[in-house]
Amino acid sequence: MDNKHEKIRYAVIFCVIFLAGSIIRLLCADFVTGDMRGCLLPWYEELRVMDLKTALTTQVGNYNMLYQLIIYCMTKIPFEPMYLYKILSVVFDVALAFGVYAWLVEIADKKRALIGFAATFLLPTVWLNSAAWGQCDSIYVSFIIWSLLMLYRRKYIPSFVLLGFALAFKLQAVFILPFYGCVYLSRFVSADDHKFSFKLVRWKKNEISILHFLIVPLVHIATALPNFIAGRPIYEVFSIYLDQADQYHRMVMNCSSFWAAAPISYEIGKYSAIALSFLILGFMIIQFLRCGADIMGKHFLSCAFFLSYTCFLFLPAMHERYGFIHEILIVLLVVNMKKGWKYLAAIQLITLYAYCRYLGGYADVLKVSLPKEIFPFLTLLNLFVFFTLLSEFDQHLRGIEEGARSKWYKDMIGCFGKR
Repeated sequence: MDNKHEKIRYAVIFCVIFLAGSIIRLLCADFVTGDMRGCLLPWYEELRVMDLKTALTTQVGNYNMLYQLIIYCMTKIPFEPMYLYKILSVVFDVALAFGVYAWLVEIADKKRALIGFAATFLLPTVWLNSAAWGQCDSIYVSFIIWSLLMLYRRKYIPSFVLLGFALAFKLQAVFILPFYGCVYLSRFVSADDHKFSFKLVRWKKNEISILHFLIVPLVHIATALPNFIAGRPIYEVFSIYLDQADQYHRMVMNCSSFWAAAPISYEIGKYSAIALSFLILGFMIIQFLRCGADIMGKHFLSCAFFLSYTCFLFLPAMHERYGFIHEILIVLLVVNMKKGWKYLAAIQLITLYAYCRYLGGYADVLKVSLPKEIFPFLTLLNLFVFFTLLSEFDQHLRGIEEGARSKWYKDMIGCFGKR
């Protein structure tokens, strides 16, 4: 009987959470942004008057072929186009929240899984992104969260298939690739002394293979098969993203990445920033492995979080929405560890400032103009959160008692010294 009552209680709580999140999203339904007015709705109208073959062979806007095909399909539904965009994203909000739920059932318990579902579904940046902004970040990140879960379960083919779908929706899915590289490289590290050996390692059935990585571009290409059959060149499935990467010639756009506090022109800093990002990522991967991080075990989410966070902080031309991956991963970490809520709150506040700065200018009721001069200070806060969390991760790897941080401040990143 107690078990039955427990199930009923969880079902009621779940329904309340879902209802609250749905009401919040309904209240945002009529919010029209500049992106909706200037991009998404014009693309919809352009596709609406096309036949299927023209829609499949003509690039409309700057999104990938799969999302463009979905927009074309939406034009056949007799409903307000802005609502269709938002409904699509909200559906994936649910998929994302269930992904977090499934993760926490896997590594914790149902109570924490329910908390994780609530935290994700009610997270301001999640419902603002989908229901107010009409953006598709929850789509590709939901695929990534489920992909990571499959990777954690060592179901490599489903994991890479899901990752391929994530990339087919948005280029920023590549921010999780360094972690996949880290998982692959962990095969070459001795479990005894944590030393690298790049000798040929015989592949075993339950291990990740370099061939698994080929699944990602193959799935990406497969999602555009209707376009290729209609006559569109195969290379365009990748050239769209190359064009996107070169679209904005600014080091930072309305966000608190490292470059908001280090003013430098795009022409001078672009390649330096990319090189610095690769250097930091490579350095972190090597040192995580040297320090004996349990990549496929208890440190799985931590490593994924730090590497995706690094991409957002140090790569050039970042938008405020590009931190969506690490913003969800920290929810998983905080709920699982039952501590660190202040860091989750700090990351949310940093991103919310950028969201409000953009969205506030398009509200019919409230017109706000938040100064961009705040971003250097938010960047310092972002870096503080990043390095503080990294220090705690270092202490965990070293077995240092909580609060004993002198070693961290001496070494800056203690994990990167000798064990």
